[in-house]
Amino acid sequence: MVVAGGIETVEQLRSSGRKATLGPEALEWLRAALKRSLMAHGYESELWRNVDVQKLIKERFNVYHSSGHVRTLVGKLGLEHRMRPPKPRTEKKRLTINDGTLAWDAATVRQCLGYTA
Repeated sequence: MVVAGGIETVEQLRSSGRKATLGPEALEWLRAALKRSLMAHGYESELWRNVDVQKLIKERFNVYHSSGHVRTLVGKLGLEHRMRPPKPRTEKKRLTINDGTLAWDAATVRQCLGYTA
């Protein structure tokens, strides 16, 4: 692109992706709201939860944002310290197959395929 159109062509590139849903004014309103106590919004806690911010955005701007996007927005506003930390992920119990189950599965497959050995 630099060779074909010069540095001006590269400078004119726009970022890909969707247009931001919340404009600068909305983000400033959100920043001010998150800086205030949750009690000012009717909550009984000192730290915001994702669901609280989602509800605030939905009520004010009629826009839904996923939990991940809410965290990203709050981070970009520099207000991570106003949020509750996310719950730690719990390791899911791995499925284990015992020898009896494995033998039954093998026998069932053999029977369905017509093997009698």
